[in-house]
Amino acid sequence: MVKRLRRWLTPARSLALALGLTASEAYAHGAVKGLGDFGGGFVHPLIEPAHLVALIALALLIGQRGVMAAKGSLIGLAGASAIGLLCACFDWPSDTDNLLLGAAAVSGLAVMLARPLPAVVGGLLGAWIGFGIGVGTVPEGLSGSVRFMSVLGTWLGVNFCTLCAATFIQEAKRPWMLVLVRVAGSWMTACALLVLALHASGRG
Repeated sequence: MVKRLRRWLTPARSLALALGLTASEAYAHGAVKGLGDFGGGFVHPLIEPAHLVALIALALLIGQRGVMAAKGSLIGLAGASAIGLLCACFDWPSDTDNLLLGAAAVSGLAVMLARPLPAVVGGLLGAWIGFGIGVGTVPEGLSGSVRFMSVLGTWLGVNFCTLCAATFIQEAKRPWMLVLVRVAGSWMTACALLVLALHASGRG
């Protein structure tokens, strides 16, 4: 068992280190060059390391349980991300990486253990991640319709990508696929915890 855990966690260590080192190079806020306002907002959560890890962990959690069974998580994600983005437009504090990594660690651990969470807990995790991404996405330097299109793109990107990924994951019915989903959950947990450790040590 120990050897198996080490084998699972080794790729996660490499991924976590890469996330920690590249976090400062991502386009932190605002549009992504070459994609326009809406397109830049749409892909923004996918190039922010903490946002991406949290969304992958949540998609794994929803897909493992089933999209319909875990619809509370999707509703929480959609509603809280809209509220968070609205708050971001009024320049609320935006450093939510640690909160998102914490949510990713909890979600990934639940996937790894393959233990269904109560509907309320799943909904709270979705809301936690949605609000964290929303508040952490401040479209700096944008105003008016440009800001609106960027925020709308981010909201659609967060929810559409999570729904698509979860729908794909729920089709993993074969035993080896189920194991692979659990392994991916362990990676997300390890990545989140390792990056949190880097942040705590001042290296992240």
